[in-house]
Amino acid sequence: MKRTFDICNRRELFVDHLLIDSLQNTQLKLHEPVSGGVAIGIDKPWEGPANMGMSVFELDGRLHMYYRGWSLTDEGNTTGLACVALSEDGGATWIKPVLGLVGHRGRRDTNIIATDTGEPLFQYNGMPWRDTRPGVPDNERIKAMVIEPLSGEKQTAMYDPHGPKRVVFYGSADGFTF
Repeated sequence: MKRTFDICNRRELFVDHLLIDSLQNTQLKLHEPVSGGVAIGIDKPWEGPANMGMSVFELDGRLHMYYRGWSLTDEGNTTGLACVALSEDGGATWIKPVLGLVGHRGRRDTNIIATDTGEPLFQYNGMPWRDTRPGVPDNERIKAMVIEPLSGEKQTAMYDPHGPKRVVFYGSADGFTF
């Protein structure tokens, strides 16, 4: 029994026989992955084994990757710090820009994003993204949200206060200062 699928103008990856009626003088073959090397290293004192990706998007011809850097060795840091890396070659290589917005253990050469008052932002549960809607002002083209407990208690990666919470939205022109 033949089945038909309307794939319109979508691209389809042929990895099985679902969309293939027959094969003549050809075969399906999945090739072994080939390492392209390390795209981004965990090499800063504010980074470590508890890093976590947040988001990646294109802005002004380069990719912005947001991630939580958390070394687990800084007893004063119970949430991690939101960091940014940039790629101008489609994600093959990444640089960590020296933003100097937030210090870490006496160093100012960090890639940690911050509020406009210099406080680290999105330490635990933030999520930056690019707002592509028409008419969005330039100073709000990057958005981010943070969930905060109404009780005023600090929410961390290890502690989630009970009770109601609110969602707080931030805007940014460059994706570094919100």
